[in-house]
Amino acid sequence: MTDFFANHQVAERGERAWGRIHEFALPLPESWPALHLPEDNRRFREWAGRYRRACAERGLVDEWAFAAELPELIRSGAVRVPAHITLLGFDLEMTPLQQRVLAALRDAGSTLTHPTADPGNPVEPVLVRIQHPEDELAAAARWAREHLRGAPDARIAVEVPDLATRLAMAAPAFQQ
Repeated sequence: MTDFFANHQVAERGERAWGRIHEFALPLPESWPALHLPEDNRRFREWAGRYRRACAERGLVDEWAFAAELPELIRSGAVRVPAHITLLGFDLEMTPLQQRVLAALRDAGSTLTHPTADPGNPVEPVLVRIQHPEDELAAAARWAREHLRGAPDARIAVEVPDLATRLAMAAPAFQQ
């Protein structure tokens, strides 16, 4: 039998499903009743069980399992939280996991603000055309640096999709 994730598209769908399970606090696939499951779901269920056992044997945790544990880690004091967090750009409804993390941050003493756009003074987005991924990272680093110059004590986060594969490009851009 070939591995469930041998096909790249199947692997991407499996990864998305694994994320959604954790984002929405759905039952883990191992708990799904095997009876009457479609073939794809049954194979995903089997894969998830093998994957979780392999992680447990090696003492590893994946990013989604960690994210699901984050609210409790925050509440227990295992993760230090800043006194204030400003949420910008969160225009879509938050997932249950995001809501649990924010609730844990509040419970741990963080003050959260989520400024909304002023209808009388709308913010115009700035479109920047960038040719290469390295240039995008450099532009993000410049943007962060400019904001820090105006508020040196501010803490800024820049989300870098697929950071694990782009770390070699991101680190130098932000270290400069």
